[in-house]
Formats: sequence, structure tokens, C-alpha cells
Amino acid sequence: MKLNANDFRKSLEEKKKQKKDAETSIMRMHQDLHASIERRTAHLSSITSLVLDAALNGLGEMGLTIDDRTEYEDYLKKFGFEIEYREVQSDSLLRKIRKLSSKELKPLHSRLQSEISKIVKILPPEEDTDLLLVYKELLNSGEGIEIQVKHLLKVLASYNIEYRENNYLSLEEDAKLWLHLSRLQDVVDLYDAENDTEESIQPFLRWEDDDIEADEIPDENSSYSLLNPSKLRYINSEEGNEFFSKISNEINEKTDELKSFIQFDLIIDGNVKQILFSDETSIHVPFGSNDLQQIFQKMAFNTAAKPRVVKGQNVTAFKIKF
Repeated sequence: MKLNANDFRKSLEEKKKQKKDAETSIMRMHQDLHASIERRTAHLSSITSLVLDAALNGLGEMGLTIDDRTEYEDYLKKFGFEIEYREVQSDSLLRKIRKLSSKELKPLHSRLQSEISKIVKILPPEEDTDLLLVYKELLNSGEGIEIQVKHLLKVLASYNIEYRENNYLSLEEDAKLWLHLSRLQDVVDLYDAENDTEESIQPFLRWEDDDIEADEIPDENSSYSLLNPSKLRYINSEEGNEFFSKISNEINEKTDELKSFIQFDLIIDGNVKQILFSDETSIHVPFGSNDLQQIFQKMAFNTAAKPRVVKGQNVTAFKIKF
């Protein structure tokens, strides 16, 4: 017998399997690449929000998170930023908390809140005591879960010291207090009042130096288009101050007219960008449409933008509501 159908069927099935495996591998590569791009975009967008806030407050640099050894530093350097490392004092307790995953942090927050609320009822903080000061810090700690956990741990440590160093509790109070403190003994030592700060190396992102050349410019349509040192420097330059003063004057005039918005056009002709106001005056800016929307939103204005093309020029009509 020179031919055997079974051999051909086996060969066909093997080739189908190889093709399917190859397609699956390519699909996973595309998924991994897409996920990597999304992570990079999210990270750079987050930094953009922070540096824009710093620039609008007159700063030319921003400290990055102590533990943030970002894998995207090369991108920031390509964009023309300088990254400088400095020795600073950091909050050792907050650093420990930030190492916890959200799966660890949320249950810890719930445990601390539950037990400490019961402890406070058993032994309310008294006036003119360190315990009361720490407890007031907790009450004023805001909404961030990391900051709340930090102050909850400080309160816990203070109550633990109070319990061990004072003997004025009744037997019933002593038993109740220890019941709740004992449930939290595994996290009591996270806070050491004697060593609550430590020396750390912190990266600072700087955009003041205009001698540093950019090898790459963020895409104008990206969510991190303002991650551009020249744009950030413009905000606090003489030209930038003129631009924001003009916006301020426009707003004041509209409030006198009892109107709650201003309007202007962004005109882009090649590399030239300018703002044309209703009084026909204009100011050159380095910003694209996406940049302006981010800037005004950061300053708590509502913005609406309508793009159109007029005689070969890209024109975006802006309406800034206040």
C-alpha cells in the first residue's frame, strides 16, 4: 500500500494545530502590546496632570513619588525633561502603607476603623493629651485611604502605649480595651513614633532648563500632550502671563455683562498657533486644542470646543464657562 489516508489526516490535524498555536501567539503578542501602551498612556497622563498643576502654581519642577522608579523615565527624558535625584526626609509610615496592595489596604482600613471606633468609646481621648492630638489628626485626615490608614495606625499606636503605661483603668475597661487592641497587635509596630521619618532618594521632574533639547514631542492629540517642557515654561513666561491676563480681563468683562462664559478661536496654520479673541486681538500660544481643554479644566472651568476648517486653517471655537 503506497498511500494511507490516516497519515494525511494526522498531518492535516498537526498543521491545523500549528496554525492555531501561531495565531494564538500572535493574538497574545498584540494583547500584551496593547496593554503595555495603555499602561504607558495612563502613567504619562497621570504625570501630565501633576506637572500641569505644578506649572499653573508657578513651579518649574515636581517631586515624583518616593518609591516611583518609573519604567517610563526614558520617555520623560526624550520629551526634554530633566530628572534629578535628591536626598530628602520621607514619612516612613506612609512609605510602608504605599507598599501594600489594594487587596491588603482596604481590609486593613476596615479593621482599623472598626476596632478603633470601639476603643474610642471605651477610652475617649482626654484634653491636653498626645492621644487627643493624634485623634484630631485622624478626624481631619481627609478622604484618601492611604492617609486615613496612616492616622488610624498612629491612633492605634498611641492607644497601645496608653494601655501599657497607665494603670488607672478599671478591670472591665482593661479587659474591653485589650480585647480590641489584641486584635490589632499584628499591625501595631508598623508605626514607630521615635522613627517616623527616614532619609530617602526622591526623583524630581524639572522643566525649567530651556537648554535641554527634546528628542521627541508628545502627540498633540494624546492625553499627555502637555508633557512638553516648552509648553509648561510658557505658562509662567511673560507671554504666558499676558495670555492668562487677557483671559482674566475677558472674564471680568463678561461678569459685568452678567454672562457666565467667554468665547475665542484657536487658529492653527502649520506650526503657528494663535488665539483670536472677540475684540479681534490675538496672542500666539504653543497650545493645541487638547492642551487648552486640559488647562481650563484643571482651573475648574467647563469647556466646549468645536473644530472646523476655514480657508485651509484649522479653527477651534472655544466656549469657556465659569
